[in-house]
Amino acid sequence: MADPTSVTGDPARPGAALPARASRRVRLARLALLWERVWPALWPPAGIAGLFLILALLDVPALLPGWAHVLLLVAFALAFLAAAVQAARSLAMPAPAAARRRVELASGLAHRPLAALQDRPVGSTGAEERALWAAHQARMRAATERLAVGLPAAGWAKRDPLALRAGLALLLVVAVVAGRNDGSQRLLRAVSPSFAKSGPAAVVALDVWINPPAYTGQPPQLLKADAPTPIAIPTGSALLAQLHGGGGTPRLVIDQAATDFTAIDSVNYRASATLTAGERLAVQLGSRTVAAWPIAIVPDEPPTVAFANPPARSERAALRLEHESADDYGLESVNAVIRRT
Repeated sequence: MADPTSVTGDPARPGAALPARASRRVRLARLALLWERVWPALWPPAGIAGLFLILALLDVPALLPGWAHVLLLVAFALAFLAAAVQAARSLAMPAPAAARRRVELASGLAHRPLAALQDRPVGSTGAEERALWAAHQARMRAATERLAVGLPAAGWAKRDPLALRAGLALLLVVAVVAGRNDGSQRLLRAVSPSFAKSGPAAVVALDVWINPPAYTGQPPQLLKADAPTPIAIPTGSALLAQLHGGGGTPRLVIDQAATDFTAIDSVNYRASATLTAGERLAVQLGSRTVAAWPIAIVPDEPPTVAFANPPARSERAALRLEHESADDYGLESVNAVIRRT
């Protein structure tokens, strides 16, 4: 049995080097120990950043008055900075001795063979003592043939005994789904306090209706915020947009052309347009894009008509005209006009 207290010499003078395989396992163990220190230390700053991301994607900061928005940003910034500094102070590279001990425990080794391999005898030794020492080292080296490092543990349970991380992860998923279409705009609003108007009137409610021409036979449609593909709009459709709140005059933007809404009162605005061209429709309020949609203007193709067969005589001696006709929105009737040359 190796007893480091009785056979180890000066700690500043290491003994024999570990075998190559054991040295690799010790290096991996140091990395595992470092991970087990880093991961728990990241929980406080990661939790603060995750909470702010949830609020941003849910567009909560944009609903606050300007002064409250600034206070919220300052509070989150100070909390994140303090947590990051505390995390940085708690990080340090594990000592080789701790890594060796981890490998010994993970491998189920008794008598600490890795530590024994780096021991050296004290004082002068004779032939018998050297032989005994060599046998001892050989036995310790044989014990290190099969070494394990063990999987690193996250260690968040100790830092978060109430399992708040589970609720945070669930809320983050909900927030990502809620802001999947205009997430970048919500993040921009979260870090850009607005002092244009405070209070409930600053909350924006927007409705945009598309009324296709009567000849299409299509019903009006309300544009939704989740339109990943271009919305097909028949040419000549009438657009009607109504916006409530916001604290400023909104603009209707079709490609690069912008038109101001008409104010109905201090908090309600309306805009209308006839859509004949464009690829992007948006409503802007100052530097903020309230909503935007990709659009595709569908032209009205002229109807087609052609003889299926040459004019002929029917069984009752009447003129038979067989034709093929079509239109993109359907046909109501087809008339034939016969004129003398």
